[in-house]
Amino acid sequence: MAQKNEVNFFGYKNHIKTDQGTKLIAGSAVPFVAGWFGWPYLPPIIAFDAVVAWSVWRLLDHRTLPKLRYIRRIYLAGTAMLLALIGIRLAAG
Repeated sequence: MAQKNEVNFFGYKNHIKTDQGTKLIAGSAVPFVAGWFGWPYLPPIIAFDAVVAWSVWRLLDHRTLPKLRYIRRIYLAGTAMLLALIGIRLAAG
């Protein structure tokens, strides 16, 4: 049975705490709200959040067999996001 702030996906013991997930996604907006990053930095961060959300959803699915593929995508997306942020910073000069 799911406890407060938890959702039980697929009827298994895989729980994702919706409260923590919301904080993680909302945390991506903090640099823009605080004025630390300009708007050109937003697309790489949104793309990274989308890849992470999709990969976690697939990892929680018990029917997904090649789970290493989705873990690899999270790391590759994080690396690509960092390179994009560095590239934007260098281009902005």
